[in-house]
Formats: sequence, C-alpha cells, structure tokens
Amino acid sequence: MFARPISPSVRRAFTLVELLVVIAIIGVLIALLLPAVQQAREAARRMQCTNNQKQLGLAMHNYHDTYQKFPPGYFVGVNQTGTTYNYKRYCWMQSILPFIEQAALADLLQPQINAQDLPWTWNGRETVIEGFMCPSEPTAPKVNTRGFHGNYLAVHGGQSLKHGDNDRNALGMFYVESTTRFADITDGTSNVAMLGETILVPDDNDRRGAYYMTGWNTANATLALRDTPNSTLPDTGNSSAMQDYKFAPFQHSSDWVRVNARSFHPGGVIITRADASVRFVGETVDLTTYRNFGNRADGQVLGEL
Repeated sequence: MFARPISPSVRRAFTLVELLVVIAIIGVLIALLLPAVQQAREAARRMQCTNNQKQLGLAMHNYHDTYQKFPPGYFVGVNQTGTTYNYKRYCWMQSILPFIEQAALADLLQPQINAQDLPWTWNGRETVIEGFMCPSEPTAPKVNTRGFHGNYLAVHGGQSLKHGDNDRNALGMFYVESTTRFADITDGTSNVAMLGETILVPDDNDRRGAYYMTGWNTANATLALRDTPNSTLPDTGNSSAMQDYKFAPFQHSSDWVRVNARSFHPGGVIITRADASVRFVGETVDLTTYRNFGNRADGQVLGEL
C-alpha cells in the first residue's frame, strides 16, 4: 500500500518544549541587552548633568565679568538669627538667574529681596529650573513650602563650616558674604572646584539642596569636599534641618556643618572647576588631593583627580 500524502493544508505546530526554549532564549537576550540599555541611558544623563554644570559655570563667569567678583555663597550666616541679616536667607543661586535666561524670575524675586521678606514667603520660590537638577536624581524636582531644591551646589572648601566666624572665612570660593575674585584663586582656576552636585533627601524637613531659607545650622547651598565622593560618612548640621537618609546619612553637630558631594552616577560625582571646565571625579580619588581641590589658595600642589 502507498502512504497517504500529507495534505499541504495541514500545518505543524510548535511543541511546548520548543515554545519554552524560544522564551528562554528571548529572556537571555533581554538580560544581556538590559545592562547595555541602562548604561546608555546613564551615559546620556551624565552628559546632560555635565552640560547643566557647564552652563552654571559660565553663568558664574558672566556674573564675575559684570560685578568683578563672584556672588556670595550665602547672604546670612549658617547659624545667624535675631538680626536684620536674618531676612537675607538666600544664596548664590538667585544672583546668577539673569545669566541663565531666568531674568523674569530674577525680576520677580528682586522686589521681595529689597523688602527683606523671608524667602519662604517669596512669590516665585517654587519655580522649578531644570538646569539645577541632575537627570539621574530620582527625587527631583523637590519643591516644598521652603521653595525649589536643586542638586548643584557651590563649593565652600575642603572642610566643614564652623558655626560663627569661620563661615565667613572658608577656604573655598563661596561662603557667607564671600566676595571672591579670580585674583583670589591663587592656586589656579583649573585646580579649584567651583560647583559640584549632591543628592536630595525626599523628606521635606531636610534642607540639603535648598536655595531659599538658607542658613539655620545647615550649609544647604554649598558643598564641602571633605569626604570622598559618595562617601558613607555623614553630613553634619542641625537636626531640625537635616534628616537621616540611606544615601545621604546625617549626624547632629552643634559645631560643624557640611554637605558632601554625592550623586546617583555610578562611581563618582561631576565637579565644575573655577575655569568652568567640567570633569567626573571618581570615588577612589586621593582624599588629600580632593580636599586641596576644594580650596582656592592653600598653595598645595594638586594631585591626579
């Protein structure tokens, strides 16, 4: 007898085993591809963060060209209360707004500055400015009754600020009522840090990164290059102004305040030099070199960053 020919209309289906094999292969391919996709996204975010800081660095230079000095880091001491200066609780950020295409916001804030109103009552304080936010920051934008918080802070030196007179005599470029000029950066503009980044704490009671309502025992708008990038060592300050957080731990101190440089970029942070160039500084940087990088005129030879 002859075998009956297979009808061309009969289709052979996948077996369950074959289907599971295909699914497994697809899963392996996705597992291999996902890290590459994540790395590409982080590279794009890091590039945007670099560009953000570059624009802020150029704004600082334009401010200096106009006023022959850089803006003060703060307009009131970190622990100053009960004086007329207590109303000037703002920082360098408001000063450079006209130089980053935020003239309308600057014009809105200026009459309130002139009236010495407390910044947490200012109209415009909640305005979000993308150029002050790192794209890798999951908490951004952070806005509360105290106003807009950002990731980019000016550098006050390679040490903490001490309550009292030392907050007006820091070793970096920006501190209370600072009037730093290019001529004061005797270590060389390529050897001194001007701006850096830190991460935001989701808790609304934490003032790190706050540009309004500065002072009050927390150096919230400036950085200390005291501990290496992304250090597990805590920031310090008044307990009412800083909250403990896994990625930005806090320890109460009645004498010293500091916010360390941190980011969600793997392996380090992005820092802007006084010459407005921007570079990535790794977590393994030599601590002495890193601290010297924060100081404008310590006469120390800067090592490899």
